[in-house]
Amino acid sequence: MRAYAVAVVLFGLSAVVGAARADNLDVSLNDNAVRGTYSLDVTGTQGLSMDAGIFYNDDDDLVGNIGAMVSGQNWSPSGNFDIKLGGQAIVADADPGTAYGLALGGRVRFSPVARIGIGGHLFYAPKIVTWGDGERYNDYGVRLDYQLLPQAFVYVGYRKISTKFDNGRTIDFDEDGHIGMQLFF
Repeated sequence: MRAYAVAVVLFGLSAVVGAARADNLDVSLNDNAVRGTYSLDVTGTQGLSMDAGIFYNDDDDLVGNIGAMVSGQNWSPSGNFDIKLGGQAIVADADPGTAYGLALGGRVRFSPVARIGIGGHLFYAPKIVTWGDGERYNDYGVRLDYQLLPQAFVYVGYRKISTKFDNGRTIDFDEDGHIGMQLFF
C-alpha cells in the first residue's frame, strides 16, 4: 500500500507540472521524520498554487498529499500577513491501515519586520470526508523563519500529524520539533 500512496502523490505532481511553473521546495526534518513539499504557482491565475508533499517517519508510516490553495497578502500597520486557504487530498498509511481524505485548511505567515516571520498551518479532514480505514486526519504546526537569502528561508518549528483509524487507534505520525529550509526558484 505504501507504493500506491507514493505513486498517487508522484502522479498528481507530474499532472500539475504541465500546467504550472516551479515555485518552491520546502524540506523539514527531525531525528525521526522527514517531510518534503513542492509547490507550484499556476500560470494565468490570480494567486492559485498547487502542491504535492510526502512525509515519512522511522516507523515506516507515510503521508502523501496533493493540494490547491489561493493566496494573498493582507497589510496591516504592524506587519505583513501572507495567507493561503484551500484543501488537500491526503493518503495516510500506517500499521492499522490506509486512510484517504479531503482536508480543508490553510497557512499564514506574519512578518513584523523584514526577513523574520512567524507562521502556522492547519489542515483537517473530519469523518464525513475520510475514507478507507480512517475516521479523521489532522495536520497542524507553527514555525519561526528567517530569510537567509532572497530565495531561501531557514526555520525551526513544531508540527503534529495524526490520523484516527476505524479500529479506534490514533496514530501520531509526528509530534515534535523540526528544522527546515524553503527554497524559491
